[in-house]
Amino acid sequence: MSLNASSCASAINTAANNSYASYPSSTFPTAFATAYKNYSQAGALSGGGGVAGTEVDSIISGYLSSFTSDTNEDDFAQMLADYWSTCLLTPSAGSISVTNNAASKVSAFRSAILASITTTESTPYYLNFITNIENVVKTIVWTCVKPIPLPPTMETVT
Repeated sequence: MSLNASSCASAINTAANNSYASYPSSTFPTAFATAYKNYSQAGALSGGGGVAGTEVDSIISGYLSSFTSDTNEDDFAQMLADYWSTCLLTPSAGSISVTNNAASKVSAFRSAILASITTTESTPYYLNFITNIENVVKTIVWTCVKPIPLPPTMETVT
C-alpha cells in the first residue's frame, strides 16, 4: 500500500463534520488522530524493512485536545515530528531493528504547515495540508538494521 492524501483528507473532513454536529462535545481530536493513523499505517517503506504497528496516535489526539490560543505552528510541527518518529518501526523483511530521523524534521513540518495556510477556501478540505505534510514525510529516512553481515538499508516511505 502507499500513503493516500485524498483518502486522509476525506476522513478528516468527515471527522470535522461529525464533530461540528456533536458540538459542544468535540470528537474531533480522536477522530482526526484515527484518520491520520490509518493514513500513516498505509505507508510502505521502499525496501520493506519496517511496517506499521508502532504508531502512537495519542500524540495527535493529545495535542489537539490541549490546543489553545497559545498553541502555534511550532507546537504543531513538533507534534508531527514526534508522531512520525513512532511510525513504521516494526521490523520486517529480515530487519532486526528500525529507526528513523523524523525528529530532525520539525523545521520542515513547520514550513509545510505555514505553506498550507491560505486566505482562500479550496476543496477537498485538508488535501493541501495533508499533501504538504506528506512531502515532508517522504524525506524521512528509516534505517533498517539487518543481521550481520548485511549492512543497514536506508528506506523512505511511499
